[in-house]
Amino acid sequence: MKRIHFDNTQDWRVTSILIVAVIFILLGSFEPFEFDNPNINKGTTLFGWFLWLVYFGRMLLYKNYVQWNKKGISIKINSFWGKNLTYNNIKGSEIIDNNTLIITKNSGNQIKIDLQGIVEKDALKLHNLIAEHTLEKKV
Repeated sequence: MKRIHFDNTQDWRVTSILIVAVIFILLGSFEPFEFDNPNINKGTTLFGWFLWLVYFGRMLLYKNYVQWNKKGISIKINSFWGKNLTYNNIKGSEIIDNNTLIITKNSGNQIKIDLQGIVEKDALKLHNLIAEHTLEKKV
């Protein structure tokens, strides 16, 4: 059974990594400080881009990955391409036979996500995450 990697993007550590990456990229690109070795500025820029790559590359590293914030959710389970959904467009969700998560949009369209081989605890956590955020918008 495979696990789902969950990532809340509202975490202060994630935001701080992106801020540090932008600072390194700007410091290395505009060279506000003169160093004896010009490779220091190139290394600073490279380190900033590396941090940026690590942050945005996480979705490619994990086969089963869910990233969410207060506006929406990105779900990539058993596929290379994921689904991006905003909570405003989600009417509800349900799990059928512990194998399929069905997300119903406000338009009536359904998105079926195959949960075959996923730990049941993680499948329930995904379902509860969607239900929690869609209920918050209705209250």
